[in-house]
Parts: sequence; structure tokens; C-alpha cells
Amino acid sequence: MGRKGKKEKKGRGAEKTAAKMEKKVSKRSRKEEEDLEALIAHFQSLDARKTQVTETPCSPPCPRLNASLSAHPEKDELILFGGEYFNGQKTFVYNDLYVYNIKKDTWTKIDIPGPPPRRCAHQAVVVPQGGGQLWVFGGEFASPDGEQFYHYKDLWVLHLATKTWEQVRSTGGPSGRSGHRMVAWKRLLILFGGFHESTRDYIYYSDVYAFSLDTFTWSKLSPSGPGPTPRSGCLMSVTPQGSIAIYGGYSKQRVKKDVDRGTQHSDMFLLKSEEGGEGKWMWTRINPSGIKPTLRSGFSVAVAPNHQVLLFGGVCDEEEEESLEGMFFNDLYFYDAIRNRWFAGQLKKLRSGWRRRTRKRTAAQARVQRGVMRIRMWTVGRVARKRKAATAECAPLSFPFWMRRAVTHGGTQGAVLQLPVPACTELADTRPRTHGAQFKGEGTEDGHAMTKAFFQSQFKTPHD
Repeated sequence: MGRKGKKEKKGRGAEKTAAKMEKKVSKRSRKEEEDLEALIAHFQSLDARKTQVTETPCSPPCPRLNASLSAHPEKDELILFGGEYFNGQKTFVYNDLYVYNIKKDTWTKIDIPGPPPRRCAHQAVVVPQGGGQLWVFGGEFASPDGEQFYHYKDLWVLHLATKTWEQVRSTGGPSGRSGHRMVAWKRLLILFGGFHESTRDYIYYSDVYAFSLDTFTWSKLSPSGPGPTPRSGCLMSVTPQGSIAIYGGYSKQRVKKDVDRGTQHSDMFLLKSEEGGEGKWMWTRINPSGIKPTLRSGFSVAVAPNHQVLLFGGVCDEEEEESLEGMFFNDLYFYDAIRNRWFAGQLKKLRSGWRRRTRKRTAAQARVQRGVMRIRMWTVGRVARKRKAATAECAPLSFPFWMRRAVTHGGTQGAVLQLPVPACTELADTRPRTHGAQFKGEGTEDGHAMTKAFFQSQFKTPHD
């Protein structure tokens, strides 16, 4: 038997083993999930008391992790849904919905009748049709003691224009899971990976599903070529070339009775739709050049208007049989899919003595400089539009400026992380008043130019 035949045989064996494990986990977890269904039903009865949509201005949401944060496709708003919080004694799981207005720097709590059950570590994807839709799949509900888990396999859509929730029922979809990843690709939602965990057993997935936004049907994809091993919490992003990038993630396996070993992955793959073959997909492993992120999991991911993928933070766990130690990060990396290269993001330092000179300026000099600065930014905006730069075509960046698409890590491995944007003395009129950058003129062409100028003044980007 040739090398190719051995690989195919090994792949079929792995699939059979995974199927047996999934059946075993499903059987053992069914009992504990039945116990949690009663608690979920109780919370749903409380939600049933909501009969009309109410919008209440509020302070920022309570602390939470494993929530979803999505950018509205038509407005300068971010949509926060779900999540969980552990106060040291009890686990709280949410299904509340908040909207953050970027321009006004305000939060609003929106209560909508018939919401999805409480959950965390789900995935949410925004698409523009119908005035904007937020699609939510899967996730988990944890018991108050944090020892039992119920994994959802339901699909919901929030119609943003009418503020209504709708459960979309379709057979043939993924099994219940959390920590998976989902992106919008053309008229499809593509879902990859995740895990299912019970008290005693767990299983990680590497399967791929597609949901059609036209026919509202699921289909399981069978890409050719060697693909990623089972994992959760990975980077998943659509590239400018139309492929889907997968990077990193986390998984664990049992090495002996009651002893598990976690793996933080650092490999990278592209999932491509084969030309001329409708419904045919192919995996390709890639090895980007440049300065790659150090080994980690639990990072947050966003896509910038220039289509670069931004990776921030995360944790590197060192596991022993009786202990677990983690090193947390607050560094930033860019992935340029066009050049297939990683870059490290670094904050630029203010020039030495600059602050001292600014204090000596007169009010008249400051006004003159601001006028010159605005003209310079307007010129940058004109050049960007002539070159059809993404900066001039995208929605404004804020809170923080790159978080136009936010991804959370599922399971117990991390949360949405926000990097505070440092104040920029050089842009006195346009520097952020809060940790979320907020610019005068934002939402206009001049605002886009200011956004670009602020970004370039703060970060050494790969194109500097």
C-alpha cells in the first residue's frame, strides 16, 4: 500500500474513532442535559413574560465572558449578546441584548419577546440583507455550580430592522457544541469545529457545515486534502481572495484515567471552494512568513477594513497532572492574507520632548496647527478614495477601532478582550475621550481620513 493509501486509511480510522466517541459522549451526557432542560425551561418561562420590545438606556453591561460582540451592518453600533459570569461561588448565564452606540458612547438594553435561551460560547454572524440580521448558532448553558453543561444545536436570527427574534428550524445541521467558529461567506454561513463536554467525557470537532441563507438548509461539507485536527476557539476569517483561514485553537485529550493533556495549536489552513465544482471544497495547509504569534489560545480576533486579520491577547497554559498555570498576553498581531505574512503590531512612542513644546504654544498657534492638520487629513482621505482604499469605503472604526467583527473563544478558554486605545496628543481635537476611540466627523469622509491618520499615528502597520 502506497503512502497515499495509508493516509486515507488512517483518516477513515480517525473518523470512525471520532464517531464512536461522539456516540459515547452523547449517551453519557443525555442524562445530565435532561436535568438542565428543566432549569432552561424555567428561565424561558420568565422570558415569556416579555410581550413588547423595550429599549432602556443603561450603564455598561455587567462583567461577562464568552459573549458575542458584532458590528451592525448599517449603523455605528455594536451588538452584545449572551455570555457568562462566575462570581467565585455561582455561574450566571445570560441571554440579554445590549447595543453600544459608537458616536454617542452610550449603552442601551433591548428586551425583545421570545429570545434564544441563555447561553455562552456561541457564535454570532451579521449579514446585511433585510435591514441587517444577526445569526446565532449553538453555545452552552452551565449549571449554577458550573459542573454540568447543556450544549445547544439551535439556530436563531435577530431581525435588526424589526427587532424580532426568530428560531430557524432546519434538519441536518451540526450537533450540539460550543467554542465553534462561524463566518459569512457569500450567501452561506460556514461553521467549523467546536467541542461538546459532559461531566466525565468530552469531544472536539473538525467538521465543516454550510447553511444557505437562500434555502435555509444545512449541508455537511467534505473538503478534500488534509485539514485541521479537531479543535475549538480557533481563528476563522474570510480572506480577500475568497478563502477561509483557520489558525490555532485549543483541544485536549485523555492520556490516562482522569488525566487530560491540553494542546494549543499553531498550524494554519485555508478552506477553498474548488473552481467549477459546485459544493466542492478543499483544505490546504499554509505556512505564513513573518513574525508569528507565540503559542497561545483564548485570543480575540477582528478584521480591519483593509482585510487584515488582527489577533490580540490570549493565554498560554502550562499543564501538569495536578496544576495549571497560565501566562496572559496583551500583544497584537496582524495577518496579511494577500502576502501570507504575520506582522507584530507595535505602539509608536511619542517623540522626545514633544509634550514640553506643545505646552508653550499659544492659543492662536494651536488653532493654526489644527487647521493645517484638518487640511492634511482631508488630503489623505482624497488620495485614499482615488486609490479605492478600504479606509474610504468602510464603516468608521471605534470601540476599539478594529473591533468591527468580534470573535469570542468558546468553552473555558478566555473572553472578548479590549485593548485600550492610548490618547494621541498629536491629534488634540480628535483623540478619544474613552477607551473606545471616538472622532469628530466620524461617519463622514473627513471622519474616515481622521480615523486613518489616528491609526497610522499610533501603530506601526506592516505598510509603514
